[in-house]
Amino acid sequence: MSKSNITKLSLTFLLCYFSINNYVVEAMEKESVPLEEQYKGSGYTTPVKAINKFEQVHKNKLNIPDNFNKLLPFKVTHKFGQYEGKEDQHLRIEYLNEKSLANFVIMVFPVEKGISLSQKEQVSTMNDGTLFSYMKNDGFYIFRFKTNDWSYVLSTNHLGENANMTEENFIRIAEHLKNSN
Repeated sequence: MSKSNITKLSLTFLLCYFSINNYVVEAMEKESVPLEEQYKGSGYTTPVKAINKFEQVHKNKLNIPDNFNKLLPFKVTHKFGQYEGKEDQHLRIEYLNEKSLANFVIMVFPVEKGISLSQKEQVSTMNDGTLFSYMKNDGFYIFRFKTNDWSYVLSTNHLGENANMTEENFIRIAEHLKNSN
């Protein structure tokens, strides 16, 4: 993949992330509509339903443990999943704290359709040799890695308990995603 295609993919991902995240934060501030309804109106369902649909379409098991929210630095008050059933679409799981507005997003792509590691991000390796890229920016953190079957993009904002997220936190989370089967 050329540098311009990687840059375009990265920019597309970031625009998608910020547009959804900004929509959710704005919607959360409107107390008239419950959060669940706001997400449902944006095509979200439960993580279990979204994961099951994703696994059925791709005929492969995904490595997101049931107790994943316990790995996060904040108390999860809501969790949502989104997958429309198209082979070229990614799975999106979002964990939130409605009070602090902290969130954590997992995006999963089939490895052949996944987002490449970004050269603009810090690139390093986990203890088992798995390459990852990591970036801490003004409003968010992003962490990417690949397994044999999947490309993962993990991201979180700087709000609430997430303000102290580190590369080591992401590595620990990624290792759980890789080894949960």
